[in-house]
Amino acid sequence: MKNILIKLNRLFIAVLIITLLICCKKQTPQTPQQVETEPFISSETKETFEYVLPPKETKEAFEYVLPPKEEPIQVYIVGMDGGAVYWLNGGRNVLPSNSVSAASAVAASSSDIYIVGEDGDDAVYWLNGRRIVLQSSERARAEAIAISGSDVYIVGFDGDDAVYWLNGIQVVLPKSSERAAARSVAVSGSDVYIVGDDGDDTFYWLNGTKVLLPVLSQRTFIWAIAVSGSDVYILGEDGYDAVYWLNGIQTILPKPLEARAIAISGTDIHISGEDSDIEEIVYWKNGKQIILPSNKPFMAYSTAITVSGSDVYITGYNAGDAVYWLNGSLITLPKTTSKALAFGILILR
Repeated sequence: MKNILIKLNRLFIAVLIITLLICCKKQTPQTPQQVETEPFISSETKETFEYVLPPKETKEAFEYVLPPKEEPIQVYIVGMDGGAVYWLNGGRNVLPSNSVSAASAVAASSSDIYIVGEDGDDAVYWLNGRRIVLQSSERARAEAIAISGSDVYIVGFDGDDAVYWLNGIQVVLPKSSERAAARSVAVSGSDVYIVGDDGDDTFYWLNGTKVLLPVLSQRTFIWAIAVSGSDVYILGEDGYDAVYWLNGIQTILPKPLEARAIAISGTDIHISGEDSDIEEIVYWKNGKQIILPSNKPFMAYSTAITVSGSDVYITGYNAGDAVYWLNGSLITLPKTTSKALAFGILILR
């Protein structure tokens, strides 16, 4: 009788295993998984069998990618509103002064912000808001600034002389007339380019030496200079035409205007000014004219232009307000007096 029970027990277990195997073959998993087993020992026969455990529940993993952070932009605009001021992202800030003052241009070196201008009869600059008087002998004014490494170049005039200050030390530029003034500066490597006025000459100073430019008339004026690589762009007027010189070769702009400022971005040439034919504020990109919104007739003008990425910023004046145009849209800056002006701009990213 005992032998019969043992045989039946073995038969039952064999049937159970076959049934389990058949069920496993019918289920076709979508993805292969490692099968976990656990030893099973019969209490009757002491024989060891492998019991297949049910698969563990798995959770599909998802990777969440954070969106890129927006690059912070700091827009510095300098000018005049009852005195020297600057606007940072539209917020108005007063610069310390002792007299009637105005800010002309702005530049940055690392975390330091330089703003140049005038305070009474003094040419001054503000370093992170701290007022510093530049060496001068007569009434002086600082017009523009360029920074190269640790060297800070500021240009302007001292009395009847065109001058620049290198790290605060004044250098008088050569002149051929009674009165001269420096207006704009650019630095490329060891070369320092400065433009300005000196009698009837149309020229620029390269490392202190005057270089004459070809002209078509006796009425000329130089506004600004920009350097891109080995290319030197000088913006001005020749007769009643707005022109620029590229490495000494003159190009006449297609519309009559007063050209005010120039900026180079890659191969693109941006120039701002006023078109006297249509009495509008305009800028040119590679010779193509774009009209800017303003109050007419001629209650507005532009003063500076800069390019940051794909954005074009132009500063100026519009019917008593200090303004700037961003990609053609007019933005008015806050003021506390009846007349405010914006003269220079710096974009930091």
